[in-house]
Amino acid sequence: MTLLKTPQRLLGVTAAHVVGQYKQDLKSQELTLKLMNVSANNLSIIDINEELDLATIDIDEKMYAELKKTSGKEIIPLSTWPPQAPQEGYGIMLAGYPGQDRLDLNFGLFTALDVARRVSSDQITWRIERDHLVEGGGIPVLPENYDLGGISGGPLISWFERPIFHYRLSGIVSEAHKDIENVTIKRADFINSDGSIRKPKLGKHIT
Repeated sequence: MTLLKTPQRLLGVTAAHVVGQYKQDLKSQELTLKLMNVSANNLSIIDINEELDLATIDIDEKMYAELKKTSGKEIIPLSTWPPQAPQEGYGIMLAGYPGQDRLDLNFGLFTALDVARRVSSDQITWRIERDHLVEGGGIPVLPENYDLGGISGGPLISWFERPIFHYRLSGIVSEAHKDIENVTIKRADFINSDGSIRKPKLGKHIT
């Protein structure tokens, strides 16, 4: 889940199918939902759009205070408003937790710095360009056809140069295809300040 501070409220943003799977699992087993170290079984869903694969969640001040208190690190929501789609060929950052890297309560974080490949009316795609992979900081190069399944709900953050250099939320990871090494991200600029989600006008390619 990604924390987003709008002019009206603090939101959690994730993929709709993540929330849907959680609700489905609750029907067959007893679960405790955790946001970092905070139990959150009474989480309040603001809006879900299955077509866009986006869900918004209310994060009240009490929960935010608990998250900051128990995390052991600084938590700063994304607050540059509104979300904005990236420009094709310009810089992006994305992150998530691949399912196969989870060991008990330890999660292996995946991060990437690259450029947006294609931006359409409702989504962004990113493809691993192996000719441009760089190893650094002791982090190994991503193996070929690595299964990134599980990174859904993670953020895509874009860099913008005007009017001054800044970054803002652009999308939420929806799906990772290991065979073609492609990641699909749903655009976050459909999220309103109150947490509701607008319906897209599909069919337009953004250049």
